[in-house]
Amino acid sequence: MNMDQNNEIRQRRWFTNGASMAHTGWSRTALWVVNLSLYALLNMFYLRVKTGLWLQLEGPYNTETLIPTLLSPLNIFQFPDYIIVTALLMGLLCTVPILTAQLYNFFYAIPFLFAVFFLGHNTILTFCLAVSCAAVSFEPLRFKSKFVAAISALLPEALYWVFFSGPNPQQDALRWAVLYAPWAIALLVCVILLGVILGLGHFLRYRPGVLMPIFGFLLAGTVWYFHLSIGMNERDFQAEVYRYSPELVADFQDRSIKGLLEEELALQQRQAPFLSAELLTRQIRMEWRWAFNPNVNSVSGNSIELSGWNPMAMARAEASRFIFAKIKSSTYIDEFINDHPRTSREADALYYKALIVDLKVDSQALRDEDMLRFYDNVPSVHSQTIWNDIIERFGQTEVALEARWRLARLLAGGNPQKSNLESTVKSLKNAAKNNTNAVKSREQNTFDAGVDLTKNFNDALKLLQQDRQLCRQFIAGRKKTTKRSFFWNSRLGAIFTPPAPTVSDEELLSLKDRIEELILLISPENRTSRQSNDIRLAKFVGLDACQFNYEDKLKELMLNAPKPDPLVDNIELAQAMVEKDQDDKRTRLTDIIKRYPKRDAGLQAMLELARILLEDRKNSEYRADRQNLRQESLELLNNIISSRPDSYLALKAKKIIDDNPLQ
Repeated sequence: MNMDQNNEIRQRRWFTNGASMAHTGWSRTALWVVNLSLYALLNMFYLRVKTGLWLQLEGPYNTETLIPTLLSPLNIFQFPDYIIVTALLMGLLCTVPILTAQLYNFFYAIPFLFAVFFLGHNTILTFCLAVSCAAVSFEPLRFKSKFVAAISALLPEALYWVFFSGPNPQQDALRWAVLYAPWAIALLVCVILLGVILGLGHFLRYRPGVLMPIFGFLLAGTVWYFHLSIGMNERDFQAEVYRYSPELVADFQDRSIKGLLEEELALQQRQAPFLSAELLTRQIRMEWRWAFNPNVNSVSGNSIELSGWNPMAMARAEASRFIFAKIKSSTYIDEFINDHPRTSREADALYYKALIVDLKVDSQALRDEDMLRFYDNVPSVHSQTIWNDIIERFGQTEVALEARWRLARLLAGGNPQKSNLESTVKSLKNAAKNNTNAVKSREQNTFDAGVDLTKNFNDALKLLQQDRQLCRQFIAGRKKTTKRSFFWNSRLGAIFTPPAPTVSDEELLSLKDRIEELILLISPENRTSRQSNDIRLAKFVGLDACQFNYEDKLKELMLNAPKPDPLVDNIELAQAMVEKDQDDKRTRLTDIIKRYPKRDAGLQAMLELARILLEDRKNSEYRADRQNLRQESLELLNNIISSRPDSYLALKAKKIIDDNPLQ
């Protein structure tokens, strides 16, 4: 009777012990603890790669779909090694608990499930592993072949990879398939691991130590491979710096505000039906300009005052979004710099931070086109310290090229000290109320107060000349690298593209032109020994073409021009370049060419006019007109080449001829 009861109890036992439980002693428990510790480290490393945190005991514990984790912060199309790393990590995550449940029992696998839940923050995978561990420990499913039983227990994980992959955004068939490659490889890794460990266990009589060395070796190898091929610095750079660079942040992207203006107009018409739509529209547009103008702190007395009406609500909301986005981006970049000092990516992080500091709203586009357009190519005194830091610590990097140009522009623009700036602005405002001549005197004092413009120009030229030489070297190096990149130029290049350099090829070529233009502008041709002329040149260099008062500043410089003035041709060219009507622009450029045929502005006018004529040639439907436009363009470009054959203008003219067959 007792024997029958024991047999019945044994038959009712669902989860039975595995083969390793037959080996008694402290070594079995010790090896199990080691496996659990390694598995905890595995989950922490996986969480670190995904979220940037080693340990996060608080929630959320919800499961993300898998494909987004392959695209951000590390993108497998830019880092193909991440496919292998992800597959190995996922293979280890899914294999170790199943083997533990099979070789020990289900209850020994429960702490591994807690590790996946609390340390890996993966709820769905925890549930799938629980089902697998229970199945492989369930006596009716303990097949004679342990390998078949373990493979059968992988079904929940396979379903997890299929149903929790998430939407695939790729349209190309090969790229679409690549996004599922990590899970296919992970399944293969699981099968191989189960086969190897169970095969060795069979010959070693399933001793408890059969799992630990293989698991530890693969975990260490995966971590080593990740750091060798990608690195945690690169992962954090992509997550904390590149993701918050100006070209990726949504609040820094150009967008129209016409819809917001119409919405705000409809709202104000309901609240103030006695006012005309034209008046309200003009007022709303003015409020938008005020909201994005940091120099305006209050509304003038001519504005409309309506009780209960806040016409700046939407404008202030957009301006606040812009400011908060700059603060958020700078904060994340600062975190990366503080956490990763003296790394190869620190220079790039400083570069992006300086660009965000220099990021501004194009006031003219806001006024004329109802567009929020952002630009960062005009340096400000607020970013000067960062650019200096880049040059001092990373002077031979590509980002230092941009830093030298910006510091040179600040130097050539006079760049009064920050401490004197606020008091100078206040004194200018007070003087403007009393006497226009006092304003001019104050403006001159802005540059006279401790600013040696001659030294500034000379220092700027030294920076630019050094920058020009390094820029040419980097451009030549890029060309050689492109010729050697056979792998990326093959079919795989359509699938996997290396991460874009911080300074792209187009930006490098644009920087080369900006360096040459600034050298030409502050060259001795436009400088005299008179302090007043140097002040005018510094003011001209410091102008921002995207601000409201740009054209007014140009007119002011023209009105105050001494006789003779070497800067007049450059000012007239700047006025011509902002001309919106193409016919008027051509007329003004032609006039500049006639009056200044040998000066730098005259040659630049020839280059610009040649571009306009070539564009007209493309759009013309008449062969005779195309021939005439071709001939005129060729004459202008050849004139530039013959006048200054060694200048950058001649090189640009030759490039235009090569790109546009004119003969």
